[in-house]
Amino acid sequence: MESSQRFVGTAPSALDQELFLLVGMAPREAARHLETLSDEQAAGLLSHLNSSLTKDILGELSAARCRSIAAAAPPELARAWQLGGEYPENSVGHLMLPPVGEISEMMTIPEAIAEVRRLTLREPITYLYPVDASGRLSGVIVLRDLFLATPDTLLVQIMIRPPFFLRPRMTLLEAMKAVVSRHYPVYPVCGEDGRLLGLVRGHTLFEKQAFVISAQSGTMVGIRSQERISTSFLDSLRYRHSWLQLNLFLSLLAAIVVAYYKEAIEKLVVLAIFSPLVTAQARNSGAQTMAIVLRALSTGEWKEGSTWRVLSKEVALALLNGLLVGAVAGAILFWQSRASPHRWLLVAVMVASMSTACAISALFGVLTPLILRRLGADPALAAGIFLSTIAGILGALIFFALAQAWIL
Repeated sequence: MESSQRFVGTAPSALDQELFLLVGMAPREAARHLETLSDEQAAGLLSHLNSSLTKDILGELSAARCRSIAAAAPPELARAWQLGGEYPENSVGHLMLPPVGEISEMMTIPEAIAEVRRLTLREPITYLYPVDASGRLSGVIVLRDLFLATPDTLLVQIMIRPPFFLRPRMTLLEAMKAVVSRHYPVYPVCGEDGRLLGLVRGHTLFEKQAFVISAQSGTMVGIRSQERISTSFLDSLRYRHSWLQLNLFLSLLAAIVVAYYKEAIEKLVVLAIFSPLVTAQARNSGAQTMAIVLRALSTGEWKEGSTWRVLSKEVALALLNGLLVGAVAGAILFWQSRASPHRWLLVAVMVASMSTACAISALFGVLTPLILRRLGADPALAAGIFLSTIAGILGALIFFALAQAWIL
């Protein structure tokens, strides 16, 4: 392939700069950058990226441009880019490479060694994958075992059976759970019928999952995983604005609560001063709980059937934290309202509302990600926005309701 002279050959540093720029871009911005290049230049750049990132970038281009770039790339690269396009982005199938090292299980040792020598002329071989007549994976052969075997040894005697493999529709999290005790450089991917479909490199699997986890904090507040610093102004506006409008609508519900207790606030102005303390602590308590739950869901630590155990622990923990923080806030309120005849009742309201609001917020901190997951959505999808609204409404409602019931 005639890769661009602009990037290779005479100016190797230019290639590094272009790759660094491309990797730092969101897929859409990277695709726009490729639109300014020739097919040969684009194929030359993409040939240095991992297949997952390349597929994400090509997915933002038109079908015609993808075909023209693939035509300018080596055939094996073009096949790798096209493989797995029918699978979701967050799946093993999306990361697949074409199978390399596939041999017949009926081969002799000398024939297998000759095949390895032929294949390594094109690309490195890590394992051999013997398949039966129907293409089903029979086992995995380590090259060291192959070259140490005597010529009369059968492949079945040196292959690892049964073979470990991933399914193409596995999510990244499911794959990470499956390989947690199997740190191999390459994993075979097989269909439901056991036929070898492709390979996934271990470092690609871990890098992709690491990116998903790193993007989680942004997802909690409505930032899409594909948004980067390099994302264009209009795209960032489109990604974020709808969530801010939703946040505004939900925040109005908290404002309605304050308006409902307007008369109580007018009689005791100190309520307006200290109510933000309750809502702020409730939000933080729920956010702490939700962060723990999201991390457990992302790393595979969460076990089915553990909901009640986690729920009871987190609610009890938040309740105790609320009591302790509420006691400090109550002491401050006691000093601030020393001229009021209701100072002890105000302290009771503060402690009771703070502990109750923190406990309820922790409850929603556990349930919100689980409900989103049950609905088939990303558990972190704007969960912070929903939790913040719930905590704000409940914190203000509990604080003002107790004050009205116990004092006014």
